[in-house]
Amino acid sequence: MHIDPFYRKQFVYQTVVIVFIILYFLFSNLFPGCGKNEESANNDSSGVNNQAVVETNPYKLKQEKIAKIVKMRNEAYNQGRHFEEQGMPDRALEVYTENAALNDFECMYNAGRIYESGYKKRQDGCDTIPEMKPDYTKALEFYEESVSIPYESASQSHYRYYIPAKMKVATMHEKGIGTKKDSLFEAETRYSQLEDVASEHTANPEHAKEALKEIKRFRQEKEEKRKKTILAADGMKGNTAKRLALYIKASDEGDCEGSYKAGLMYEAGYGSNGSGAAAETENSDIHKAVEMYRKTLQQTDPENKETIDFYIMANTKMGMMYETGTGATKNYFKALDYYNKVTRCQYGNINLKEDAYKGARRMEEKLKEYNLN
Repeated sequence: MHIDPFYRKQFVYQTVVIVFIILYFLFSNLFPGCGKNEESANNDSSGVNNQAVVETNPYKLKQEKIAKIVKMRNEAYNQGRHFEEQGMPDRALEVYTENAALNDFECMYNAGRIYESGYKKRQDGCDTIPEMKPDYTKALEFYEESVSIPYESASQSHYRYYIPAKMKVATMHEKGIGTKKDSLFEAETRYSQLEDVASEHTANPEHAKEALKEIKRFRQEKEEKRKKTILAADGMKGNTAKRLALYIKASDEGDCEGSYKAGLMYEAGYGSNGSGAAAETENSDIHKAVEMYRKTLQQTDPENKETIDFYIMANTKMGMMYETGTGATKNYFKALDYYNKVTRCQYGNINLKEDAYKGARRMEEKLKEYNLN
């Protein structure tokens, strides 16, 4: 077969070009850095670095912002303390309130301190700084705001003031300083919260120790008041209205004995009419008795040996109410549940449990009649 020389040349030329192209791509894949001039390589490298800077900038800016805030707060704290040491509490208060507006919790606490104590008139060069009398309402506002965040979320600097501020809030509410006086029940709630924080506090043991001492003082005074109220009520055999009022007062302050004894008086008919009519009559306030027995259960705990007897008696009463349909809709299941709460108790007077054991057996027999046990 004869091939024209012209076509032969064309064929050879095209083959060489194709081979060259194939070799070029193979070489480029094996050595990707080759073929680029120094300027383009530098540009690519610069691009990678710029990209890296952009990617880390948000974190870096955040860290710088945090560092700036911490520095600013430390400066404010040091400046305020300096003014106080120099006998210029008014200047210190200005620093604290200004930084409190920037969410500086420690400055909030220090502003509260100065508002609570006030300061005397002083001379500042040619100027006379007037006296500021204690403002307990304002002080409490700053104290409460300074502990508005959970203790676990507080930063290291917060440990200097957190427990003292929490203690101030509890004490001022307990004694009615700068606010309405708490009931003993409300005060107990605040001191319990303080106790939780103080028990876990390790950064400043002295603050924790002082707080636990204050909690102990409150609870001792609370127990003395409780006993005084209950003893006064128990001694008023003739004045049933006054006795009931004292039991209710004790109940409102979180006392389970007051709640239970008020329930007994309502059940016996010493409610609004004070006649002492039997529970079965229309004059007895049996529904209020049920309410007080429920309240007793809210104020007691089967694991608390000090209140366990009232827990037993109130559960037994509720079981009887549901068993007989007195003051509550008759319900054998609920009656059995209340009785069993007593039978499962590990503590308490065994003689007080006897009625509950009998009631539980009655309910089991009753449910057996309907094949529901």
